[in-house]
Amino acid sequence: MSDLPFWHIDAFADGPFTGNPAGVILLDTWREEDALKTIAREINLPATAFAVAAGGDADFAIRWFSPRGEIGLCGHGTLAAGFALIGNGDAVTFATQTAGLMRVTRDGGLFGLSLPAIRAEPKYLPDAVDVIGGSPIETLWHERGYGILCYEEAAEVRALKPDFAALTAWATFSSSRPRPAPRPTSSAASSPHAAVRMRSPDRRIRF
Repeated sequence: MSDLPFWHIDAFADGPFTGNPAGVILLDTWREEDALKTIAREINLPATAFAVAAGGDADFAIRWFSPRGEIGLCGHGTLAAGFALIGNGDAVTFATQTAGLMRVTRDGGLFGLSLPAIRAEPKYLPDAVDVIGGSPIETLWHERGYGILCYEEAAEVRALKPDFAALTAWATFSSSRPRPAPRPTSSAASSPHAAVRMRSPDRRIRF
């Protein structure tokens, strides 16, 4: 892959060696999936975005891979790809396989990202709670393989001690910053302020 354009970009960064790292590779044409997986494992970043020039409504088609396999949707990988490929323009649009069109815009020195709304529904996730810990006030699930555990306070999320060995076996894991307002789409929780998000790479898994 020495002849392929490659960028290592820290998205959501406010200084050197901060943010979420992502690799970006511009391909002339799509490689076999096994080749993309191998490249992502070699780069060994949380996400590597692969892009191919496209036509129609999109400037590029994009796919994302972690060292473990393909990712269904990756915000920071898309933002990194936008930063790398926007050129002298003010916007760049990506066509995805699972989320439609995603657009990265530039306003001066700031970059913005449009993301599709993925509406999760309340679902009982006892195994997930056992692995993550704490006492979530709401658990949600989306059929694409996304689970969300909502907690009353951000301090509860910071105090969690997940079983990472068990977690790594079937899901990726991240946490969100405190939210100032309750989720208006669910009556199960009156004021969730922080959340733990998981994604199972095998959509057949139902916690």
